[in-house]
Amino acid sequence: MDDDVKEAIYKQVKISAEARRNIGLAWYGGGPTLSKDIIMEMSKKIIDICKKYNVVYTSSMTSNGYLFDNSFVKAMNNLQIKSVQITIDGPPEVHNKFRKLKNGMETFDKIIENIKKIKSHGIKVNIRVNITKANVEYFERLLDVLCTRGLSDCQVIPSAVVPYEN
Repeated sequence: MDDDVKEAIYKQVKISAEARRNIGLAWYGGGPTLSKDIIMEMSKKIIDICKKYNVVYTSSMTSNGYLFDNSFVKAMNNLQIKSVQITIDGPPEVHNKFRKLKNGMETFDKIIENIKKIKSHGIKVNIRVNITKANVEYFERLLDVLCTRGLSDCQVIPSAVVPYEN
């Protein structure tokens, strides 16, 4: 994100802060955890703008859940990131077919550990499950896996993936 885009966002936040009592921002698209430094920089500036105008600020994030390191998770509360939506495509044997790293490494177990890490800092985690013909029969098994791994208190959001043509 270049400086002109950042400045345009700060300007819009200031305009909104002058007219509102609450501002919510969602970090998503292209894997926001690939740009943690930008999120940290921008969040601090947005929080300062909101404090100046006595506005309540909160934010959320949508991610594949893979790149949440300890330092970023610890910073999330100070950045006012109150919730994270993480996408999982089924139990491990299904998810790992669809969501491997470029080097072939599986991602399910690390994502589950990252969800636990995020939750341990008091941040709400919603788990979105993309439902397709290829994984619909595994949805109940995923729920069982989440429960046995201590994630029964996460909201699970099934989301049908519908093909569009033309």
